[in-house]
Amino acid sequence: MSWDRRFADPIELPGKNLITLRDAALYIKKLPKVEQDLEEWQAAIACLIGTAEGRDFVMHSRIGLLRALTVTSNARLLIVKKRTGGAGVSSGTKNDSPHLRQHEQAGR
Repeated sequence: MSWDRRFADPIELPGKNLITLRDAALYIKKLPKVEQDLEEWQAAIACLIGTAEGRDFVMHSRIGLLRALTVTSNARLLIVKKRTGGAGVSSGTKNDSPHLRQHEQAGR
C-alpha cells in the first residue's frame, strides 16, 4: 500500500497543492464531518483507498477529488449566500474520516 503515489498533475487549491494520495487524504480528514459524509467525498475516499491499495488508478482518484471539490465548493457558496446575504464564511465541525484513518494507518 502506498499513500505516496503522485498525481500526474497536482490538484491546485488556494494556498496548497495536493501532490500525493497522502496529501489528498490529509486534506479530506481536515474537512468538516458534514462534508466528509457527502456522497461525492465518500466516492473520492473510496477511490483514494483503492488507489493506495493498488486496485484503482491514480487518475480515478484525481477525478473523484476534483468532482467532490467542485460540488462542495458550489454548495458552500450557496449556503454562505443564503446565511449571510453573500458575506462571511460558513464552517462546520471538523472530524477525521474513519475510513481514511484506518487505511492510512494500515499502510504505515
